[in-house]
Amino acid sequence: MIKFDNVSKCYANGHEALCNVSFELKKAEMAFLTGRSGAGKSTLLKLIMVMEQASQGQLFVNNINLNRIPRNKIPQH
Repeated sequence: MIKFDNVSKCYANGHEALCNVSFELKKAEMAFLTGRSGAGKSTLLKLIMVMEQASQGQLFVNNINLNRIPRNKIPQH
């Protein structure tokens, strides 16, 4: 399960890639990401893969809040 709860991502240059995104994707469900260039598709995937950290909101993978796990411990989960 992947769950975004009011997730936002702002970069150091002030660019807001995601703004209050919320969704839940359950096991075996599929989703398609579509949108114009710069819409935040890659940023959303980077957040799921913990290559980036959200500026705001909660991100869960398999009911684990990724915001509460130190980045160096993520691969163990």
